[in-house]
Amino acid sequence: MVYVATRQGCISLAASVKMILYDRLAKRLRAGLL
Repeated sequence: MVYVATRQGCISLAASVKMILYDRLAKRLRAGLL
């Protein structure tokens, strides 16, 4: 689940990191609600 484009480099990497962190946070919130 990592989207890294060779032509966009750092931007894609940063976006991937944010998505991963957001996904982890969302899972924690879902676990807390359930």
